[in-house]
Amino acid sequence: MTNIKDHILTFEIKENEDKAKVIYNKLNIIGSNPDAIAFIMVIFKYLFKGITSNELESSITDGRDDMNIDAILIKKDVINIFDVSKEDPTETNLIALEKSISDNILNIPKDYNAFNSRLSNKLKTIHKSNKKFKIRLYVVRKSSWKETDFMKKSIKKTVQNIEGSEFNYLNTDSLVNLMVEREDYLPKWEFICKSSWTLMNEDKDEGIFLISISDLLDLQHQCKMSEKDLFSKNIRIFLNKKSLIGDIIKTLKNEPEKFHIYHNGIVMTTSGNLNILCSGKFEVIQPQIINGAQTINCMYEEFKDDLKNKSLKTAKILCKIIKANSDLTNKICQTSNSQIPIKAWDLRSNDDIHIYMEKLLAGFGYKYIRKGGSSSNSSILMPKFIQWVYSSFFYKPADAKNDKKSLFNNEELCNKIYTKLKESTPHEINRLCEIGLDVENKAKKANKNDRTLIRDADFHIISMMYIKKIKFEKVLSKIEDFVKAKKKGEPGITNNKIFTKSTEVFNYLNGNL
Repeated sequence: MTNIKDHILTFEIKENEDKAKVIYNKLNIIGSNPDAIAFIMVIFKYLFKGITSNELESSITDGRDDMNIDAILIKKDVINIFDVSKEDPTETNLIALEKSISDNILNIPKDYNAFNSRLSNKLKTIHKSNKKFKIRLYVVRKSSWKETDFMKKSIKKTVQNIEGSEFNYLNTDSLVNLMVEREDYLPKWEFICKSSWTLMNEDKDEGIFLISISDLLDLQHQCKMSEKDLFSKNIRIFLNKKSLIGDIIKTLKNEPEKFHIYHNGIVMTTSGNLNILCSGKFEVIQPQIINGAQTINCMYEEFKDDLKNKSLKTAKILCKIIKANSDLTNKICQTSNSQIPIKAWDLRSNDDIHIYMEKLLAGFGYKYIRKGGSSSNSSILMPKFIQWVYSSFFYKPADAKNDKKSLFNNEELCNKIYTKLKESTPHEINRLCEIGLDVENKAKKANKNDRTLIRDADFHIISMMYIKKIKFEKVLSKIEDFVKAKKKGEPGITNNKIFTKSTEVFNYLNGNL
């Protein structure tokens, strides 16, 4: 049975098909196929973010006469060797791979002509070099197959006997986890600050600085140019609020020397302590702006073509820099002052499951919006999706509507929902999304009275359509009957009370559809 991670990896491979075909034809590969090249491309994307097209192409050795070696990427003093397949490895495969590494990488082969030209050229480069290389061997499989004792005792032991070398087995689970867990931050950032504008504790894990806007925009520019993340730990996206932007830019242009007086500061986290490089110069390891993204983004958009503007050097902003793990980061996000209140679901936007859903639903043609945004015909807001899940997978449409916050701030309930999602098939999740969007679109097109009822009863309709596999019109007809009878028996009762205060509607529909 295909699970969520299988589907995500399949989608990632499919996304690279066209580029893989170009590379396949350009390199004149025989004995393989573009799908295999696309798989190698995805692996490299996960392991070596920022790898160039030339590095990728020159690394591929897959094809006829590849001696069980599908790619070799040389990085400084490390030879990264890849054995890639969609099929589970057998002992015969692994024995052949081990022999190939011993005969062709660790030793000089008898005849380079025994290999395809790409592998031959790569081996010659290795053997002609005077460097003492370390080896990183990657056995990669598109499956849930686990590492065996044979693998540990044989090939793994052989590779790790080489000083500084290592063996890595990657399957579908570990590959997709790598995609989610990978943090691609700028390694370090340096800025200058006068000592009179600095306050730092003895442990050097917290500091308050008055930093020039010029330095901060230079940081964002560095991140953009090197495709590094600066705001990924922020729980919300940049919201283009014109009134906020107008005030910030007006101050920056007209009174830059008073910017730090008029505007709120920012909060930055670091993975290490604050380093003092020399007088007035500080170093931040893996910087992340978790509060103040609005301020930095709007200034960058305004001045990205004029980053040496004098006003940017004159203007300063108060910046708290804190060494923080994920728990502390979330706490800071939750309690920091903000122009927009933080909701319970905002704090869940960076959870792994939502990143999985973002990738999974992209494969079905949907845009899963984890942070902010508004819904459209093919986009799904994260909190609404979780309400659909609770309504349909847990048979709780009234609770999903009545107590939305609990789906996100009740840890036990949240874990149950996440577990259920991980156990669900991509087909089940896709069908739920189809139904949810269908009901939303029908509400938009309905007349005023019907629209109100559909929106009040939306989670009941979605759950019945999903659970009973019944068409929209039949479910709506039964709901209309129930509401009519309920209001006749209890004059003055509202739709909101009917659809949020009890399981009565669900039980009625479940028993009569």
